Amino acid sequence: MKPVVRSICIGGLLLALSGCNWTSENHPSLSGTIEAIELPIVAEVGGLVTNVTIEEGSAVKKGQVLVQIDKRSYQITVAEAQAALDQATARLEEARAGSRDTTIQRSMANVQQANANIQLAQARKNQAEAGKARAAEQMTQTESQWQGAQQTLLYHQKRLEESTALFEKGAISAKDLDTQKEAVSQAKTQADQWAAQVAQTQA
Repeated sequence: MKPVVRSICIGGLLLALSGCNWTSENHPSLSGTIEAIELPIVAEVGGLVTNVTIEEGSAVKKGQVLVQIDKRSYQITVAEAQAALDQATARLEEARAGSRDTTIQRSMANVQQANANIQLAQARKNQAEAGKARAAEQMTQTESQWQGAQQTLLYHQKRLEESTALFEKGAISAKDLDTQKEAVSQAKTQADQWAAQVAQTQA
C-alpha cells in the first residue's frame, strides 16, 4: 500500500474511532483532515476506446480487462510493413534470378528494412498494451479511494443525524454539533475530489 493511501486509511480509522466515543464524557472528540492526491494518467499512444467492460463504481480485480482500445491502427501498420517485406522479398528473388549483384544487395537491404519496420510496429503495439494495463490499474486504485471516501461521508452523515438529535435534547453542546458538521463537510469535499478524479481517469 502506498504511503499516501495508508495515511488516508489511518486517518479514516482515527475518525471512525473518535466517532464511536462521541457521547462519552471521558473521551474528547477528535477531528482531522483527509488530503487527496491526484493520479495523473498519461497515454503513451493514442487510440479509440471501443468498449468499456465495467460500470462506474464496480469492483474490479487485478488483471481484469476494463476497456478495449481499437487495435486497427496497429494492425494496419503491421500489415503495411508485411506488404513491404513481401514486395522486397519478391524483388530479391527476381534479382537473384537475373544474377544482378547490385539489385540483389539493394533488395536485401529493403528486406532488412521491412523486417525492422515490422519489429518497430510490434514494439509500439506492445507499448500500447502495457500503457493500457497501467491506466486500468490506476483507475482501479482511484475508484477504490472514491468508494472509501463515500463510506466515510455516509458514516459522518449518520453521526451528524445522531448529534442533531442529541443537541435538540440538550445532551451535547452547539460546539459539539458544529464539530460534527465540519467533519461531514470535510468528508463531502474528499468524496467530491475523488469523484472528479474518477471521472477524469475514465475520460
